[in-house]
Amino acid sequence: MELINNKSFNEICEQLNEQFSQNGFTTTPGGTAKLFADIIAKNLAEFYDTLELNHVQAFVTTATGEFLDAIGKLLACKRAINEVDVDYRNRITNQCLSLSKANETSIRLAALGIKYVDDIVMKKYSNGPGSFTVMPIISSFAKAEDDTLNKVQKAILDVCSYGEKVIIKLPTLKYVKLSISLTYSNNLTDTEKQSLAVAVRTNIIDYINSISIGDVLIINELTKVIMQTTLNNTKDNNEIVNYACNLLKVNDEVCLFINQGLRWDEKFQVSTDTDAITVA
Repeated sequence: MELINNKSFNEICEQLNEQFSQNGFTTTPGGTAKLFADIIAKNLAEFYDTLELNHVQAFVTTATGEFLDAIGKLLACKRAINEVDVDYRNRITNQCLSLSKANETSIRLAALGIKYVDDIVMKKYSNGPGSFTVMPIISSFAKAEDDTLNKVQKAILDVCSYGEKVIIKLPTLKYVKLSISLTYSNNLTDTEKQSLAVAVRTNIIDYINSISIGDVLIINELTKVIMQTTLNNTKDNNEIVNYACNLLKVNDEVCLFINQGLRWDEKFQVSTDTDAITVA
């Protein structure tokens, strides 16, 4: 890391003599003065180039490479293996909040540092003053033996204040079953109708499972998912003329085909039954 061009007096004199020899002397007073000025200006330009570089690299927003590493060390934030500057810079800028403990940022960063945790949802005062709930959204790649929830709990408790009531839990799942009938375009063959039904089923499952914790199953959005499904991703949306809902169940209770809401700690998920989503 080059911080400054350190040169002693003798080194500067020696460099000036070399440059005088390369440029040659002139007999006129004006030429001699210009030669001195050019050589001094050249050395000053090199100094200011280095100074400008160091000035830019002194700020976390513009620092790169080893300069950014040096800033991170000051804040006890070490670069992870193969971590790019953008991600490392973001962690550095949040390091003060992370080290201060007991704030939302430090809790979020502690939880997200656990493998297989994609995101978290937090609810303050969930059990009255001095309490909050954290619900981690765990990747589908996680296995039971990974013990992800207990790891999240330990990480969060390490950054919480004494006396706080902390609840770490998974969201309560609301299992959805849905049966619909499609009205197809007359131009489709039986094979195309079957393929289209499979595509619609897949899109419905993706939509329901993607609804966030505490969000709403919106019938208009579900209708778009169904009606905009096409074969081979074509732009022709006339393959499905209409559809009808035969049955909608949430936790095995029959519901009206209207928007379905959730409590703040609940999440929709397609039922594990083989006939959970049927499309005819």
